[in-house]
Amino acid sequence: MKSFLILALLAIVATTATTA
Repeated sequence: MKSFLILALLAIVATTATTA
């Protein structure tokens, strides 16, 4: 479950970095 949260967080960070 925690690993899923980490993957979700990484996805959000990656999207933010790409958008910015």
